[in-house]
Amino acid sequence: MGISRGIKGSKATYTTLKKYYAAVNQDSRLINLERFLPKAHISETSEEYRQQIIHILNPEFEIINYQLNQRSRLLKQFNELKQTAIESEQLRQKLESELRILKTSIERQDLPLGLVAYELGINQDNQLSKKNAVDLVMQVNQCQFDDALIWLRDKFGEERMLAAVTNQVANRALRIAHQNPQRVFVPPAPNPNLWKEVEKYFQLHYCIPQRLTQIVNQRGLLYADTSGSAVFIARNLSSEVTGAYLHSLQTTANGFSLYPGSKRSAGWFHLSMGKSSDNPITTAMLTTSPIESLSLAILNAPHTHRTLYLSIDRIHSLNIAEHYVCVPIDFLKTVPNVAIAMPAKNVAAIQKLLPGATKLQPRTTWNKELQQRQGATYYAALE
Repeated sequence: MGISRGIKGSKATYTTLKKYYAAVNQDSRLINLERFLPKAHISETSEEYRQQIIHILNPEFEIINYQLNQRSRLLKQFNELKQTAIESEQLRQKLESELRILKTSIERQDLPLGLVAYELGINQDNQLSKKNAVDLVMQVNQCQFDDALIWLRDKFGEERMLAAVTNQVANRALRIAHQNPQRVFVPPAPNPNLWKEVEKYFQLHYCIPQRLTQIVNQRGLLYADTSGSAVFIARNLSSEVTGAYLHSLQTTANGFSLYPGSKRSAGWFHLSMGKSSDNPITTAMLTTSPIESLSLAILNAPHTHRTLYLSIDRIHSLNIAEHYVCVPIDFLKTVPNVAIAMPAKNVAAIQKLLPGATKLQPRTTWNKELQQRQGATYYAALE
């Protein structure tokens, strides 16, 4: 989330969060009606008895209302702190990027344009109409790009020739990047009218209860798009939307397509189950798809502790899987129990990154096991 990691610039502190959780989770004021309600007397009218009850219960209701107002205020404050932490993290990443660019520019010793002009025989500043060495050589010598590079190499050596080319490309790339703001991912537009079909589809073909899909839908993690496909939303661990996976209702295969514009390596489909959201995650289950995550969550219900189900893209290329698998390593190292709940062929690459993780392999897939049990009728509430 950013707060617990102590993001620079965030107003949230450990003490602040401790007070927040203590206040929000304090026991609610309970009224023992047997003790508070007075006994009715025969001589009393109903209005007299009503006024007596109001007089007795008013102080208790004032306390309860105060508690509710305090809880609402603290929840609002917590959401503001969370947003501050996210913005601080984004600013930190931007500053780090700019610092890396600046450091790279300093380390690259560009070929001075004046020196190139001197070798070309230019003596007047007004003749330096070009901004980089390569273009200047091409202009004065009236040659092509390849010939300009050969000229620079012959005059200054390969290292300085490479520096001139690198700087030219880098400056052009930075200019393009600064002229075009970073694109924000926009997920597929939902179509609530087609949602019922998605619900029925997952219940019929995958034995996933409607109640569970409804909860995931309410959290904005699963919905129907305008074409009727099921959309699973990918997020980073700060709950920012980073992409989406589409699942066509025309197939019964557990397959997904990446929605255009998604940042595949920046987020995952994930959900947490068991207890309340302020409880720490003590178990993480890594699966190969959103359907596998939902299926395993049903099989594991009821959850006695906070459990994270996180779907990692299935990589069919062994070469790619061996060298690159996107897993939130730093976060998972803080989770006491991590299970790689995947078929054997998908485990090796992740096991290298998380050597302490437990292997938990289904006989075929978790959804097949769920279907063999004819669909579990119990499940835990999604937080």
